[in-house]
Amino acid sequence: MTSDSGLPRWRFRLAGKWFSIELHDDAARRRSIKELVEEQVGKAEENATLRALMRRRVETGAVAARDAQAQGMFIATEVSPGLAMPVTLTVYAPSDLHMSPAVGTAPETVISMLEKSFVTLGMEGNDTATRLSLGQAEVLRLHRYASPPPDEHAPETVRNLIVDYWCTVPGSKRVVLANFFTPLSDITNVMLEYFDGVVRASYFEAEAQAAAQAAVV
Repeated sequence: MTSDSGLPRWRFRLAGKWFSIELHDDAARRRSIKELVEEQVGKAEENATLRALMRRRVETGAVAARDAQAQGMFIATEVSPGLAMPVTLTVYAPSDLHMSPAVGTAPETVISMLEKSFVTLGMEGNDTATRLSLGQAEVLRLHRYASPPPDEHAPETVRNLIVDYWCTVPGSKRVVLANFFTPLSDITNVMLEYFDGVVRASYFEAEAQAAAQAAVV
């Protein structure tokens, strides 16, 4: 997906059970979050407090993503039947996320300039930089860890794994960002392999083609 009409959209094939969280319509966002939470904890009255807590957390994340110009947010509960794996994928495509006019549109050139800028800026996770290729696009992967603020309802400290995939948009100086977030930081290598697989299975398509692929996230 991209935010500019006419540019190819970055599309993902998401296997397993994923919920799409609406970002730009308040009522639709609340409905999508309610569906996710009820799927996870059920509708029993004794779980009302837990449901409210989960809705609040997802709502906070969704609003923050919307305010940061995210184009899509997807939350996984299972990657295959019976295999739970909590993962959030947020895709960003703001119109100002592009290289300078002096840079050409060759994917290798665009991603190389982006990587150099991250070194200059001291971007967090820059020391983990890894390249991937999608054929028509180049990807730069960075990962880092972060702990959430203390929560009286969840006193245990959790270290989250955050993985950013910066991807060139074919035929342009633009880059888009896929951000993966999971609390499963104790199996970082496994999660990186999984996220790499999701990104390698992604592709770009024209806007008209995207409209005809409603079953593909």
